[in-house]
Formats: sequence, structure tokens, C-alpha cells
Amino acid sequence: PGINDNPENIRATGLFAASLPGIRSIDVLPYHASARSKYAKLGMTYPGDGIPSSESEGVERAVNILQDYGLTVRIGG
Repeated sequence: PGINDNPENIRATGLFAASLPGIRSIDVLPYHASARSKYAKLGMTYPGDGIPSSESEGVERAVNILQDYGLTVRIGG
């Protein structure tokens, strides 16, 4: 969130993906901090501290923008 999820970036991604031969679908991977506990178990500092998880509104916005380019969009991977 806040790094590559603005509408302009998503439109550029959609335009690029739609221009590639054979690309008909794209996966949107919402950010979450589920790896934090794995880092803690290893005694490591989680590099994503301070980054909020993706909000559902932002994910849906990304899906809608990408669908405008004729792409099939799946949330998750």
C-alpha cells in the first residue's frame, strides 16, 4: 500500500499486461503482514513493519481498473 497501488500505476500495469501476446489474466496480490510471525520466530526484524495491510476498497479499485483493459483479474495467487 502506498508504493505501487495508485490508479496511475495500476493503469500503466494494465496497459502493459494487455499489450503482451498471450496475457489474458492477472493476479492482484493484496499486501498482508502474515510473515511477521515467521520473522519473529527466527529472531529477525520484519522489514515490512509500518506498512499497513491492503484495504479492500483499494484492491477492488485495482481489479476494476485492470478489468477495463480486458483482463481477467483474480485476487490472490
